[in-house]
Amino acid sequence: MTGIPRFERRIKIRGAKLFSITTLHPPIADHPLELADTEIWNRDGFYSSTQPTRVTVPTGYAGVYSVHSVVQWGIGLLADRFRPEIRDGSYFITQLAKNGSVADDLNEARAFDPPTIPTRICRQDVFWEADLEDNSYIEVLVSNQVFDQSVMDQYDILYGAAWFYRLEHWLTIRRLGRLP
Repeated sequence: MTGIPRFERRIKIRGAKLFSITTLHPPIADHPLELADTEIWNRDGFYSSTQPTRVTVPTGYAGVYSVHSVVQWGIGLLADRFRPEIRDGSYFITQLAKNGSVADDLNEARAFDPPTIPTRICRQDVFWEADLEDNSYIEVLVSNQVFDQSVMDQYDILYGAAWFYRLEHWLTIRRLGRLP
């Protein structure tokens, strides 16, 4: 069991930790991320490559769960940084969806940020604790809300297909306890 810290092997934490990299061309609207180029650990089958955009609570494992999603947005152009016009023209949104929808109780499980200039990445951390029944599933949805389409059009003209966002993503889901 490589990748699982020794203390987690001893106490038998239930859940999964996944990593992926993807590229998306704007505009992006509630796009579910494929969760695992790499399974760091996946106890009891929470992640399956047949459903690559979700983690699912296996039968018999209903409980209280902690979900932590990290999305790092970057510009896909080599060595490029976020520029003021991108910061002023759009926002990045990362949110968690339960069973295919963003419910009211998930309002805290959302990050809404402009790109940070002049950096190469914009990092968003989303934490959520929830009761999840058997076969409930969680997806990570990303959006790029564009306020000034002319800025995006200008980037399309200047860079064409080379203009995209590169997203690095980590997702950890851990069972904290059983449901009462």
